[in-house]
Amino acid sequence: MCEKIVFSFIILCFIITVAGCGGGPTVPSTDVILPSPVVSASDGVYTNKVSIMWNSISGANYYRVYRSDSLNGIKTALGNWQSSTLYDDYDVISGKIYYYWVICALYGDGTGATSDFGGRDTGYAGNFV
Repeated sequence: MCEKIVFSFIILCFIITVAGCGGGPTVPSTDVILPSPVVSASDGVYTNKVSIMWNSISGANYYRVYRSDSLNGIKTALGNWQSSTLYDDYDVISGKIYYYWVICALYGDGTGATSDFGGRDTGYAGNFV
């Protein structure tokens, strides 16, 4: 009878360990989500560029600007990850509206704590057509 109890106990411990309840070491998650920066893009202020600025985010050291020709279009990264909260987009057509987003990250390669594409703003250079 004692052998049965010991045997059952060993099986129960094995099942608990396999199921992930065995109390083994855990690795903390590095997938921290940061708030998205609030983006502001210039509207016809400059004839040759759209100036994009955003607020700094606590916990983020780097930012990357994305642009699209439409709200639901493909977002294209502009430039590299940067520590500045200002970016001038010179690759624009005067009068054309562009959509801008900014995401942030802890590290300059876009890793660590990151944000998602949150708020966006539209901007254009020159006169709106």
